[in-house]
Amino acid sequence: MKKSKMGTIRYEMAYILRYKIWGSVRCFLGIGSPPRISRYHKDHEEQYRSLNKAVAKRHRLRRKRAIAALMFVILFFVLGGICFSAERPTVNVPPIFRQSNWGKTRNDGSCAHAAFITLLKWQGRYNTADMWKKTYSGGEWHPSFERKLEEQGIRFAYTAEENDVGFLEWACRTRRGCGVTIRGGYHMVALVHFDNEWAAILDNNDTKNFIWIPREQFIAEWKSSYSWAVTPVYAPSAPAPEYNEEAN
Repeated sequence: MKKSKMGTIRYEMAYILRYKIWGSVRCFLGIGSPPRISRYHKDHEEQYRSLNKAVAKRHRLRRKRAIAALMFVILFFVLGGICFSAERPTVNVPPIFRQSNWGKTRNDGSCAHAAFITLLKWQGRYNTADMWKKTYSGGEWHPSFERKLEEQGIRFAYTAEENDVGFLEWACRTRRGCGVTIRGGYHMVALVHFDNEWAAILDNNDTKNFIWIPREQFIAEWKSSYSWAVTPVYAPSAPAPEYNEEAN
């Protein structure tokens, strides 16, 4: 029975895939048994045995290389998922940069200054932060605070009494963070994370841990506290994915 032209092409394609391409892949990865010379030519037995041993050795070497490559790929994706995942919180302030509130009492403290000093250190302005700590203290409101910033020549951005949620998103998206008012405007903390679901704050009354709050709950609290937010405008610290807040 005569084969059709299409049947011949399919047969040839199957042959190429099975014996040529797959055979080459198996040989490269060291899969299966190595090829062997099974029929010895008379008077050349030792030569053929040596060839078989050499082929088997190369086959084992390929298999080891394939296993090592597979392990490398697995480690790359596992460790890569850890190292390159988004940092949380976005403004991951290390403990050494966290300025605690100071003053006679919590109700008569320096929360706005403490939050701003934390952000200055986070943005690499250590000398400015030290100067601010030595120069200013006590309660603040946005007109007097902004006047002090202008007098010291500090670059800053702020919003007040405008319910500008976009400012919070910008401050955290650029990894600067910002000081925000809560508790009816009687307290300021550092906003260190703000995404579609969650906000995170660093309270200068207790700087050990970040406090996570549902986004809408935080926005409502901030808006009921005169929606004041302020931040220095410098370069933030580089990401530090190896830092683990829970371990500290």
